[in-house]
Amino acid sequence: MKMPVDEIQRMVFVEYPTKQSSHYQLHQFDIIYDFSMQGGFDHKRYCILLLRALFALKKKERISFLDYQCKLVTKPFRWLNSLYLLLENNFRVLIRGSKAKSFSELIDLIEEKRNLYPQYPMESNQLDDYQDNNAFTKRYRWRGTVNQLVHMYYQTLLKTHKGNTLLDLTTQEMIDMIMERYCRIDGTLFNPGTIRSYLKPSKSDKHPNMGQQIIIPEEETEFLIDEPKNRPIKKFP
Repeated sequence: MKMPVDEIQRMVFVEYPTKQSSHYQLHQFDIIYDFSMQGGFDHKRYCILLLRALFALKKKERISFLDYQCKLVTKPFRWLNSLYLLLENNFRVLIRGSKAKSFSELIDLIEEKRNLYPQYPMESNQLDDYQDNNAFTKRYRWRGTVNQLVHMYYQTLLKTHKGNTLLDLTTQEMIDMIMERYCRIDGTLFNPGTIRSYLKPSKSDKHPNMGQQIIIPEEETEFLIDEPKNRPIKKFP
């Protein structure tokens, strides 16, 4: 896969298993990092190497690749979660050409693998982060269901105006915006993991029923605002 490296947004991995090509024993799924560590580890370079390896693999090889990488880290859930976010944050770049299907398969596979491992509460206190970092942010109390709210914004990532999506946000930016601007009617915050799940294209079964959806019209839909001209005037006796 030809990787537009300048457009890739990096993700900082807490663990980043790599080997140098001079290593005496290499595995076909090793990430080869032959760069100087003098200035510190280059996370963007690691992200690019990781993405290249993933998209170069055949579909049946990806499970073995993820299994192998997970054995090299102490907390597989955390590594898989970082990989998931790396893909999500770069989806506009990675789905170009004929890679959309491959991207969707990868996202689903990583989520399946991630669900096999325990999530460590102390490393994933996302809710506390939102509470601490946004203590003075005014949040609007949402009276509907969380999937109604998320689906309303989900449409802005798909529907277009003059060829562009209505909101130019990554999935993570969308989650941050909802978390920072909305809360439940009792003032408690939503779960960012739930919002992420509702934003997945493959989770259409989690969308609200049609009668409960807040629909954003398609671009070609026009609304009649002004009274039509030459409208006959009804005369009353």
